[in-house]
Amino acid sequence: MTQDMQLRNFATGSVNVYVDCVARFARHFGTSPESLGPEDVRAFLLHLIEQRRVSWSYYNLHLQALRFLYNVTLGRPATLEHLVCPRRPKRLPVVLSPDELTRFFASVGSLKHRASLMTAYAADPTHLGAEIGFLAVLHTWGQNLQHHPHVHCVVPGGGLSPDGSRWVSCRPGFFLPVRVLGRLFRGKFLALLKAAFDGGRLSFHGQLAALADPAEFRRTLAATANIEWVVYAKPPFGGPEQVLKYLARYTHRVAISNHRLIGLEGDQVEFLWKDYADEGKQKRMKLKAVEFLRRFLQHVLPSGFVRIRHYGFLANRVCREKLELCRTLLAALATPRPVGAGLVSEPEWTAERGSEPHICPACGVGRMVIIETFPANRRGRAGRGPAPALAGCDTS
Repeated sequence: MTQDMQLRNFATGSVNVYVDCVARFARHFGTSPESLGPEDVRAFLLHLIEQRRVSWSYYNLHLQALRFLYNVTLGRPATLEHLVCPRRPKRLPVVLSPDELTRFFASVGSLKHRASLMTAYAADPTHLGAEIGFLAVLHTWGQNLQHHPHVHCVVPGGGLSPDGSRWVSCRPGFFLPVRVLGRLFRGKFLALLKAAFDGGRLSFHGQLAALADPAEFRRTLAATANIEWVVYAKPPFGGPEQVLKYLARYTHRVAISNHRLIGLEGDQVEFLWKDYADEGKQKRMKLKAVEFLRRFLQHVLPSGFVRIRHYGFLANRVCREKLELCRTLLAALATPRPVGAGLVSEPEWTAERGSEPHICPACGVGRMVIIETFPANRRGRAGRGPAPALAGCDTS
């Protein structure tokens, strides 16, 4: 057996461990392994679990060693073909199970309060052990103006320690357990969907008309609850600047920008849209004006509805002080240039130029960037001048 492992370039430590496992197996029965069969192997493994109460890692190590012995050295692969490695039970670093945690969050009626609880959940030392902050931007439309509500969340990869003395970074490539977040999202979504149905706020038409029956709706909801919902969290490919530029297009615009409107003929409106199901190809769509207005008005938010929300150390009450603390702890610049400032023809200030930078009169710290100037007209009033040339970007 030792020679077979050496021929396969096993490490010396692995060779010694496998030999010890096989020797322990032989001592248990007091005979050579060549004379032992499948039932003997099964009895030995049960002895490890029931009598010695070994860990699953220890159990798997003996199973792998015996597999090598019978499959390779003795040439009897059928001996252990019915034995498989057991799944190692995962110990969750939480007091509550994922299902209990999902039910706990879903029981909180207010979205604001649920976000606060999730922030506290991340502050648990068994997860991240820090106060996180994040911003959420509501986006309700797709390229064809259909109703497609979803929320983009931008979350820094870490947070402030409880005493505020250091920055706690998340592990590379990992922030919070996405499986727990997926079940949490599933529970909240289905609970709110059921509440909307019970409150008579849902209507079903066409192929979905059968869901108007309460029994059919409950069956569909129950089937959906048994499916694992995927939450996909990833670092941005182009860096945080690209993400913020992308989201900035939607903060003060609704559904469609002017450059996508290409024609109005009779009662038909024609506009450009990207078909992401067809490799993002740009296409043209014609709609009746009434249908176009119906789709557009779906995305006009009610008065007082907040499109952008901030939580944790990015919350409006504390963001100024805590962001300054974050920059200090990260050894970053106290007043970084605004994202996208490079798109504007604003010269950098230097002492040789003899001109002072434009300091924000409100905070006295931030640097303002000139977007457009209004030269005086003949009457001495400010008149609108031509806008400076900006780098082109897709604002759809």
